Amino acid sequence: MGLTTAGDDRSELLKRLYETGRASAQQAPDHDPRFGFFLWEADPVLDLYDPEALRQANPAIASGRLSLADELRAGKGMQESEYRRYRRNEFVSVENTWMTPAAWAMAGGSGIPEHFGRRPIIVSFARTRGSWDRVAIFASARIDDVVYTERVATLQFADTEWLERVCLQLAATANVEKFVSDSDTMRPTIIALGQQHNLPCEYLTRGNLANATVTVHSMVKTGRLIHDQDPELSAQLPKAVTVNSGGGVVMDTRKSFGDIEAVYAMTMGAFVAEQQKEMLSPISIF
Repeated sequence: MGLTTAGDDRSELLKRLYETGRASAQQAPDHDPRFGFFLWEADPVLDLYDPEALRQANPAIASGRLSLADELRAGKGMQESEYRRYRRNEFVSVENTWMTPAAWAMAGGSGIPEHFGRRPIIVSFARTRGSWDRVAIFASARIDDVVYTERVATLQFADTEWLERVCLQLAATANVEKFVSDSDTMRPTIIALGQQHNLPCEYLTRGNLANATVTVHSMVKTGRLIHDQDPELSAQLPKAVTVNSGGGVVMDTRKSFGDIEAVYAMTMGAFVAEQQKEMLSPISIF
């Protein structure tokens, strides 16, 4: 006996099992009589978040063992491709757009509030795919349960030395808790910041980026992230694509429809900022 959710367009074995199962259920002339097939999936004509779709796709919900309201509420915070696959039990494409412009617009604000003062921020950066044509730098900070993020600068035709100088300047003028980037393209810069300049820094692995992809998407959908409506970031957003990775998805700069360094930098910074501990007001001693 095998139990599975739907797959993606690379799931060749699962597709063959579905074909065998459907032939068995329909008692096709060449069906295998030993094969039993029970398929719970949402009717594709139902609206994305129609409660009936979850009843059709999940026997635990249909029987009342799981709360329909809770599952629907959790699903609305998921990326659409994940929701379709793991909640509606629909096959999905291996590549999907990360965020809809409408969802992103709903999270628009004015970035980090002025009253934040000199409390710790996370500075993240990323460069264009395969080059140093542009380096996007973002600042992110958590206040209570909300992360605020804004673009600090974009360096045109930069190099690692210029980026290091900018980071040193930011460290001198702001209370930077950590500098963050990805391990694939920025590992040497992160290592230099830590070992040569003694700055707090961290690079994110592909596994970390998979968590960041899902976490930041959920933060946007649930009102836990507010951005500064930066036009550069908004223009790149529709180009950002995720690919299936293990049991989840990860933002992929190579599969995206163009350069997404601003989206990449913001996602890493917001993800690390979300893990910041709540800052308490300092006690003044006179």
